[in-house]
Amino acid sequence: MKTGCLILFALLFMNAFGEANVYWYDMSYGKAMESNPGPGLVPDMLNVNKIVTGSRSQQTEVSSDGFVIGNGSLDNAGWCGFFWAQSFSGFYNYVSFDSAKIRGEYRNGFSGVPQCNAGAIYLRVGVADFQRMISYYGGASSIPLTAVWNDTVNPLQYTMGMNAPDDTLAAERTVRIDVPSSGLDQQFFEIDVTPQIQWIMDNSYSGEYAIVFLTNIGSGSPGKVTLYAQENGILPTPGSAAHWTTDGNTMHLVVYGYAAATGVARTGAMQPESADLSASPNPFNPLTTISLRVPSAHKTVPAQGSIDIYSIDGKRVRTLVAGPFAPGLHRFQFDAIDMVGNRLPSGCYLVRAAVDGKRYSLRINLMR
Repeated sequence: MKTGCLILFALLFMNAFGEANVYWYDMSYGKAMESNPGPGLVPDMLNVNKIVTGSRSQQTEVSSDGFVIGNGSLDNAGWCGFFWAQSFSGFYNYVSFDSAKIRGEYRNGFSGVPQCNAGAIYLRVGVADFQRMISYYGGASSIPLTAVWNDTVNPLQYTMGMNAPDDTLAAERTVRIDVPSSGLDQQFFEIDVTPQIQWIMDNSYSGEYAIVFLTNIGSGSPGKVTLYAQENGILPTPGSAAHWTTDGNTMHLVVYGYAAATGVARTGAMQPESADLSASPNPFNPLTTISLRVPSAHKTVPAQGSIDIYSIDGKRVRTLVAGPFAPGLHRFQFDAIDMVGNRLPSGCYLVRAAVDGKRYSLRINLMR
């Protein structure tokens, strides 16, 4: 059995592209991806942290907790979708990666309005602020799997921006995907989200963000994609289609390449101008020493900064030190006590250090 840190963070397996981190939510814990991983995946371990998806029809202004994008031959609605993973809040702890994509299983073979429609879909893909959604539901851990995008200040639509009324998304680009006319059963659509994941890795320490997929209303995007099942683990009404999943969850994120936390600056190998952050022992119970080495570039003027401890859901639980740092090695003991004197429970915590505006982080594991 792996520890909580492994489940929540860098869970790696090998494929033709090298290492990959898979972010997946298995509602029924049936481990469908392990037993039948879908096209092109040979998983070793999976991240099963919460994932929430949803969509909105711009034509009817109806929101859904299922993921739909595009228009369709009988449904010229300009469906827009979003993808949020609770793991995003810890992405700044990673060092680097090569590429990333979001995948979902086509829903096919059901009566009524076609769930999928052959043709091209042109999308605005980018990062939008998710903080109002987090606040609405009372915190990241409280967001239900059936949540819909209810941010009325910045609604899920083709003209939305990072923060309304701005009409520009972070890491925005135009993406085309083509829905095939046949052979959808047990197959996945894929959308490259490399720029968006890079932006989230660089900025997730400062807020909560979601990736959005925005389709304009009109014949310019006749294709349509509907996922086989929603993230609540409920399978749709049985039809003639052969489906891949056994637990109802199909939407997932795959981050290829080296994406593991190292406990040092995200620039990789330490340079003379970079600070160095480490912890020993790690895992620990109940004491660990946090070490921060400030480079000699600050030998004349002390560096301004701080070291804080955060829980996995992004809440600050302790400030170890705040103030100027002289060059050299600084050590601070952390005793697993929060800022009001309570014992912290076992689990993963994030150490964040700021040195003259540059941020460094590592994860530590408390095992009581």
